[in-house]
Amino acid sequence: MAGAPEPLRRGDAVPVDDIDNRPPSWRLPLALGAVIVLLGVSLWAWVGQLEGLATGDALPRIDLDSVAMMNVADAEAKLLKDGFIVNVKYLPSEGQPRGVVFAQDPVAGARVEQGDIVTLQVSDGQVGQAVPSVVGQQSPAAQALLVSNGFTVVVTGTPSETVAPGEVMSTTPEAGGRITLGGAVTLVVSSGPAARPVPDIMGKPLNDVMIALGRAKLGIGTITRTTKSDQPVGTVIGVDPPPGTPVARDFPIQLTVVDQPKPTVVPFVVGVRQATAEAALKANGLTSTVVVGVAGPGQGPGTVMAQSIPGGAPVPYGTSVQLTVAPGVPPPIPTTAPPTTVPPPTTAKPR
Repeated sequence: MAGAPEPLRRGDAVPVDDIDNRPPSWRLPLALGAVIVLLGVSLWAWVGQLEGLATGDALPRIDLDSVAMMNVADAEAKLLKDGFIVNVKYLPSEGQPRGVVFAQDPVAGARVEQGDIVTLQVSDGQVGQAVPSVVGQQSPAAQALLVSNGFTVVVTGTPSETVAPGEVMSTTPEAGGRITLGGAVTLVVSSGPAARPVPDIMGKPLNDVMIALGRAKLGIGTITRTTKSDQPVGTVIGVDPPPGTPVARDFPIQLTVVDQPKPTVVPFVVGVRQATAEAALKANGLTSTVVVGVAGPGQGPGTVMAQSIPGGAPVPYGTSVQLTVAPGVPPPIPTTAPPTTVPPPTTAKPR
């Protein structure tokens, strides 16, 4: 037939298009077989996993210990350590103080698995109204708040070095605790720093005294200087209030301290009575000693004939001046004026 393709003979070349257009008779069965194998392997693994879960070891079962009467924090820590999940419920309780476990579910002794939930019933205090928080408030404001909530108030003071006087430090019951209406709430109020005794600082150097007062948390008041003392300069010879007296913190302590002698001038006392000379020296901050000398012409008994430091000389306070006094007792100083003589009255002669 004209136009029909000639049959292929051995050795003839086959066109590429003819090869690609041949039906893939062997590929489809091969792909289907691979899919079936994969599905079978997956099914086998899944079934094995289910069997492993069904035959796996169960969690250990233990006897549940009792945590009743324990503090909630301690009870919770114990149960968590044993491998349980803890659920806490706060409920009013007349018999147990706030924060104490009074029941548990499951009950003690029950055989349970680790990982189970254990519910703790914890006391939230007595049935009644909760006490409001007043710590840190001044006592009058705290009392007014508690009274307005239907409570009675008892106030007790206690010393404190850190809390301001009149500030509430704590309450009984604590804030949040329940109490029946009309029940008493005790306020612990700061009374300020406690009294402390004045330390033993008499006769000590001023620097040491200041350190001792600072450590005792006491203040330093007026410091009075004096040169009339035989103690070394800078020695404390007066303390007011005296050592051992209880005073409040920061109370000012008055001190008297020996000061450096200041210069003064020796008065001229030659020729005056001994008592007058001694008084003049003392008034100028000086002391005196007396020796008896030999009186010369015109020198009355008990008068000063000479002085060891001449008058007008500048000397330190407390310097001693020696007086040489004439022997004998001076005549007493008259205390009353001598009587006056009244002339007799004159009479006129008659003319």
